[in-house]
Amino acid sequence: MESAALRYFREVAATGSVTRAGANLFVAPSAVSRQIRLLEDDLGVPLFTRGARGMTLTAAGHHVLEFATHTRQRAADLRAELDADRHGVRGHVVIATVEGPLSRYIPDALAALAPTHPDVRIDVRVAGSHDVGAAVAEGSAHLGFVFGPPTRSDIVTLRDQPLPLSLMVRPGHPLAGRPACSLRDLGDHPVALPGQHFGIRQEVDRACAETGTHLRINYEANSLALLRDIAVRTGTAIFMTAEDTAPELARGTLVRVPLTDRRLTATRLTLVKGLTPYSSPATRIVGDALLAAMNGSR
Repeated sequence: MESAALRYFREVAATGSVTRAGANLFVAPSAVSRQIRLLEDDLGVPLFTRGARGMTLTAAGHHVLEFATHTRQRAADLRAELDADRHGVRGHVVIATVEGPLSRYIPDALAALAPTHPDVRIDVRVAGSHDVGAAVAEGSAHLGFVFGPPTRSDIVTLRDQPLPLSLMVRPGHPLAGRPACSLRDLGDHPVALPGQHFGIRQEVDRACAETGTHLRINYEANSLALLRDIAVRTGTAIFMTAEDTAPELARGTLVRVPLTDRRLTATRLTLVKGLTPYSSPATRIVGDALLAAMNGSR
């Protein structure tokens, strides 16, 4: 299903070393080198730069790695398809996601699938929107949830739906009693933001650029759970959706102040997949369950 040349190439790309690749593949380094040379001769371009620090991919090498990754995934999906014909649907599906869907959509989908598809293994990986998009595009995740519209042309939108941002503050904050506020209303009030790879941060940064607003950023973290805790404990303002802060809103430890900035009220959650037209039976079933969970939230 996959040539030795591509298999050896992927291992050298992953390890940066012919010797380590050979050890991982249980073959002699000379065999690995020979397959890499044959592949480069066949394609007519160098795939690696050889240096004192090891083997690094050239621009052409990155293209071949993308092809090799999709080839391996396509082979795995084909095996799953054939196996489904014989034994019913089974397989391994990776969902990369921002934190928001963890509170509802993904648990709802898993609960729906558990009694009917026990042989489908689902791996949920949490990351910022940037990394989710990269994982889906590169094939290390089959499906993904990103915050906001996809910023890449190599992933496909399956569904999106409104998920507006609000300002979240603890009771007693100077802005807590307002019916609504804008970015400019924050003035010198301290805020906490997620890292640059998070869709929330990207939308807030764009909105600030559009309105000429400079926020006083006191805290930055790559965990929305930590940011919520910071807001509750320190009185710092945060930008999140009602879904992200549902437990705190229910307990009354945070209150929601609607925002008036158009970019922040128009944010959306998007379910995406890779460009490949083929999906394994397991991926299709999980995707359908996620779509049903999103439809059921309306």
